[in-house]
Amino acid sequence: MNIMKPLLDVTHLSISYGSLTAVNDLSFSLNADSTLAIVGESGSGKSSVLRAILGLPERGRSWQGDISMDGQSLLTLPPGKRRALCGSAIAMIFQDAGASFCPVRRISAQISESIRAHANWTKQQIRQRAEELMAVLDLPQTVWDAYPFELSGGMGQRVGILAAMMLRPKLLLADEPTSALDVLSQICVLDALKALQRTEGTAILLVTHNIAVARHLADALLVMRRGECIEYGTCETVLQHPQQAYTRELLHAIPQLPLEGTAEGGLLQ
Repeated sequence: MNIMKPLLDVTHLSISYGSLTAVNDLSFSLNADSTLAIVGESGSGKSSVLRAILGLPERGRSWQGDISMDGQSLLTLPPGKRRALCGSAIAMIFQDAGASFCPVRRISAQISESIRAHANWTKQQIRQRAEELMAVLDLPQTVWDAYPFELSGGMGQRVGILAAMMLRPKLLLADEPTSALDVLSQICVLDALKALQRTEGTAILLVTHNIAVARHLADALLVMRRGECIEYGTCETVLQHPQQAYTRELLHAIPQLPLEGTAEGGLLQ
């Protein structure tokens, strides 16, 4: 019997900033082609986990535990190999991805520059891959030669996803990818991520304070509070049968608005 090994394996991870412990003894795993959402209030340590995976420098940070991908420890990789891995096998979508683009350079020039830092692709190969992703992300071809300031918030976020997915990463880190968007744009971005996962097979590690977003996208759910995991399981189990009072409080914090004109007075969540 073949047992699938996790793509990402975090074991007993602890992160401190000086005397402050941001993450304490955190363990979880993520399989290929699946999505794990880490949820919790601001300051619970969610984003510190993503920074640890990327290896971003942080003043005063100390480590315990391990983070491995495909069986290889990320924390012991030399800086050069770590940089080569990030952007190719590991990519990230930020909270306001559109703001990461230079406003006076075309989208095509900026994405092409980042691709050539990791791969020896021709201009035609870059454009062909971009067109494949634009079709999945429901982006018009005109976006490729547009300037960032010409895009709406939702389009800017999807262009950020396009840039992250160009090199077919195995792992996509998403840090609050919808928090700066209106509800309709949020749905478009989440649906785009689901479509990309179906076509590309990428694993997604999502960080959010919004359980409704996690419900829409995730297979598994990890609830953090004050740097610790207090609940972890399949999305359905955690949401339908929460064991911790804090998880129930997060669920009760989701606005539930009756929709007028529906037979059963449905809910908008």
